[in-house]
Amino acid sequence: MNREPYMLHRNDHVLVDQVCKGDLDAFRILVERHQRYAYQIAFRILRSHPDAEDVSQEAFMKIYENMKNFRREAKFSTYLYRIVVNLSLNVLRKKRREKANETSPVNREEGYGNGMAEDPKIDLIDIRDHLQRAIQQLSRKQQAVLVLRHFEGMSTREVSKILNCSEGTVKQQLHRAMLKLQKFLHYMRD
Repeated sequence: MNREPYMLHRNDHVLVDQVCKGDLDAFRILVERHQRYAYQIAFRILRSHPDAEDVSQEAFMKIYENMKNFRREAKFSTYLYRIVVNLSLNVLRKKRREKANETSPVNREEGYGNGMAEDPKIDLIDIRDHLQRAIQQLSRKQQAVLVLRHFEGMSTREVSKILNCSEGTVKQQLHRAMLKLQKFLHYMRD
């Protein structure tokens, strides 16, 4: 008997319980249900398709390995997105370290790394690139808050659960991120 139609309509917590009992079909359904959104969050943070694919796959592997540690008081999606955000931030941290090693003072060209274009006028085509560079100037936590809140449209409460911090911290980080973005983009325009 094919159980899949029955399982497709199960909520995430029921599927998690089934995965804990060794049901691989239940896990496959969870992955299919959430993989697109996990990828989108990773891509918004990393801005790299290969990195986003790697992170979303790694997140599901981690979840499968640690499914028994999932606390049922949170939504499965919150648990997944927290892992995706943390893995994405780890990738960013690693890339920043690698970039810092590549741009040691001996190798750095004059003006390199200041994020400024030679022509201070910003073409409409370049706005997205400038915004992305501005976002990369933010701290990892500010990037995560900004992406989840404004690009993914999550509520402050949802972001606080994913990042495991208070709603006040989310608001504070978002405010600081917006001020930094405003300053950076204003500086680029002048």
